This record gives sequence, C-alpha cells and structure tokens, in this order.
Amino acid sequence: MATLAPARIVMERILVPIDFSDISERALDYAKGIARYYGSKIFLAHVDRPINPVAPAEGIWIDEAAEQQRVEEMLEEYGAELRSEGLRAQSISLCGTVREQIPALASNERVDLIVLGTHGRRGVERVLFGSESEAVLRNTKCPVLIVGPAAPSAGETAWHPKDIICASDLDPASTASAAYAFLLARAYKSRFTLLYVEESEKKNGAGVEPFKKALKAFLPEAQEATGALFIETAKGSVSSAIVNLAKDQHSDLIVMGAHDGSAAGTHFWPRVTAKVFAEAPCPVMVFRQ
Repeated sequence: MATLAPARIVMERILVPIDFSDISERALDYAKGIARYYGSKIFLAHVDRPINPVAPAEGIWIDEAAEQQRVEEMLEEYGAELRSEGLRAQSISLCGTVREQIPALASNERVDLIVLGTHGRRGVERVLFGSESEAVLRNTKCPVLIVGPAAPSAGETAWHPKDIICASDLDPASTASAAYAFLLARAYKSRFTLLYVEESEKKNGAGVEPFKKALKAFLPEAQEATGALFIETAKGSVSSAIVNLAKDQHSDLIVMGAHDGSAAGTHFWPRVTAKVFAEAPCPVMVFRQ
C-alpha cells in the first residue's frame, strides 16, 4: 500500500550524516539552505565504529579515545558555527554502523529529511561511508536528498528550487512520490514536470490514465498537477532521459520514488539511480512509497 503524501510539505527536522569530508560539507550546505527556508532544525550526526578490543599490530598504535574526543570537538564546532549563522542545530555522536544508527536516529527524532553527499563513482554504493549507506536509503522512511558530484554548490542563501522534475513509472501505486513532488513545487512556486520515459523495448508503466486517476485521488484540489505530465519515448536508458531533461530545463531538483517489498524497489532501480545520482545537474530526492 502506498504511503500517503502529506497535505503540505513539512521539513522541521533535517538530519545530515557528516564525516567532515568535502562531500558531506556540500550536503550540509544544501541542508542549511532548506533550513533557512523552512526554519528547520539541523541534526549533525557522526557515526564512529565501536572501539576494537583486539590489540593493534606491532608498531601501530592509535589512541582511539583521543581520536573520538577530537571528532566530538569537531562535531560540536560544526554545530556552533551553524548556530552562529542563526540556525538551530544539534550535534550527535553515535557509535555503531551507519546502516543501523542513521535510520534509528531518523526514526527516534522524527526526522523529515536526510541529506547525503555522494562521490557518484559507483552510484548508491559510494554514498558517504560506502555500501552501508545503501541500507540508509532502504531502511529510512523519510525522504533522502542525495547531493551528487554534478550538483552545483548550494550557496549561502535559502535554497529555492525553481524547476522540479518527478520521474515516475506511472504505476498507480507510486503516486505518493508524484504528489509529494507536486506539493514541494507548489510550496516553492516552482515549475513542475512529471516525467515518464517509455522504453522502446518494453512498457514499464501501467498507463497514463490510471496514473492520472490515482494522482487526482491524492490531490483532488490540484487538478492542474495532471496537466503537467510530460511523456517522452526514449530509445536509450531511462536514466539518460532523466538526466538530459534536467540539464535541458536547468532543473534544481529531481524526485524519484522507491518501492517497498520488492528486489527492484529495495535497490532503488539500481541501473537508473546509479547514473542519475552520478550525473544529475541537481540534487536527487528519493521518496519512499
């Protein structure tokens, strides 16, 4: 059963996993821009693995307690800097694995959005701390914003996307992501395009009319949402069509749905998302159906 889209977009609490790299810094900049627009609170989270009880190899010594103290001080400095900019921020140091700690923190703090940076060299598998972060995408119920290597810097003002694309397979069960994207576009007064790419080899959508009917049920007060449907027949890959449209329209955000309960959904259309994350000229938001 599809997750119901909210009546309005709420982003009161934003979680940013951070490893102090340039990649996570770029993600943090987007989180700051969103927080400025919505007045959100930012949770900065760093995950350290448990201290290894096994003695290190001879000649190698790492003072893990001192290193943990250093990380916590850096994390607190990040939080203090955000607060000095007028933002609400809380620094959280966690011990364990990313795949366990980040989804748990998101659930416990009722987070509305997670913002992650990615290298994009191997798509999902290179998000922040490596393959563990694929589990963050699978196990987190809130939307996740992926800031890939081709996305521009967020700047120092409130983030205000002017053009939003929602990529859809036209499955009536996936209308929640389209409704969410439409409401987001309406909140920002952005141009909204609902994109379906019909591959020449197969029809991977259930059809336009059933999808429109389902979308109207989600957005009965916004009939114009279905009028913005953009249909493209692509001989190449779906990912190329999404990326190319975003480039042509100078889009600021791509929204993609992720399904529960199937192998394809678990891996977020792996052949599609890996390339989109790596090449999109803007951030990509993954919305759990």
